[in-house]
Amino acid sequence: MKRCHRIMAVGLMELVVHSPASASFNPEQLKAWLQAEVEAASRYPNLTGFEFRYIGETHYPALPGEIEAHWREVQGRPDHPKRLRLEQMERYAEEGPIRNSVIFWTRGPDQWRASGDQTGSAAKYNDFLLMPDRSWILTAEQLTLMDPRLAVPPERDISGLASTMEVQVGDFLHGSATYARPPGVVDHSTLVIQGARWKVTVRRFNAPYAEMEGVWDEGLSRGFANSGRLLSQPPNLLPVPQCAEKRYSDWSVNPVLKRWVAHRVEWFEHDGRLMSVKLFDDAELITDARWEEVTRTPDPGTPDAMRGALTYTSVWDYREGREVFTEFGPEGPVSTVMPPRADPAARASSQRRMQHIGWGSATFLILTLIAIRIWRSSVAR
Repeated sequence: MKRCHRIMAVGLMELVVHSPASASFNPEQLKAWLQAEVEAASRYPNLTGFEFRYIGETHYPALPGEIEAHWREVQGRPDHPKRLRLEQMERYAEEGPIRNSVIFWTRGPDQWRASGDQTGSAAKYNDFLLMPDRSWILTAEQLTLMDPRLAVPPERDISGLASTMEVQVGDFLHGSATYARPPGVVDHSTLVIQGARWKVTVRRFNAPYAEMEGVWDEGLSRGFANSGRLLSQPPNLLPVPQCAEKRYSDWSVNPVLKRWVAHRVEWFEHDGRLMSVKLFDDAELITDARWEEVTRTPDPGTPDAMRGALTYTSVWDYREGREVFTEFGPEGPVSTVMPPRADPAARASSQRRMQHIGWGSATFLILTLIAIRIWRSSVAR
């Protein structure tokens, strides 16, 4: 005999619960835990004052014959959208996954610094800062300075990456509970319990949208959201693979964060191919002095707290509401005030300069955050 319960839960909205009489725990406990977990996954992850570190691996495995098929499509077409994926699959076949170390520092939902180091790439690192009154992007070759209160070109706008970083961290802290965010777009959800296992089907616009699965630990009086998958998703029109399923494992309590953390997060594409692996490394408390060090605006005469002596040779500066490009040559810096972007010639000039300094080949951190932002935007639909 089955029991059916209905509750109103933030994020899950109307939750319809089907649990057999043989369930190994009280469904009310799971309902309360799920509600709290989804609420937590929909907010800033309360990591104020922490440094958060993880290792990432990016995978581009090819199906049999896929590389050859891509070659036939892109031959003679240098701007073909599949060329990037082709290059990634070929590099993966020769070198294996791209391995990265990523560090986040945060003191609130609008205060972040991120640092990423990538192997197997010409770009040595990619860092950025997000603050209410200033932001910047730093690579070994270039520095970009911005004021978030002023407009910047779309290709350099990182203002939305704060919520993206919340998703990155949320993967480790909440597992598949992130599939029920944001709260306002879920019609209702169905929870099925079998033994110690449970599955939630999230519905949006009267159609199944996503599934969250996990287990309940009676001894710990808590659940673990171990996998999540999208059941419907807009077509992928970009040369970046979309994540269809995530799996979360190796849960344990981190003594610094004083909370449960999934130490391994795997992302899969629609066809089951492994897309990326994230491995939690460690966390530390941030002192006031350390926060000041890592958020200092880069300056050629002052070593960076993470990067030491800086090597960039050009600067894009948007802090005064205009676009100023400075290049450091043998005879000193030369600055150019760029024409307004409305001028097609100005856009072309800017794009040529970006290609020249390597901006077109963004490193793992930005690509990963943009891919997550794409995934998150599909979740919000």
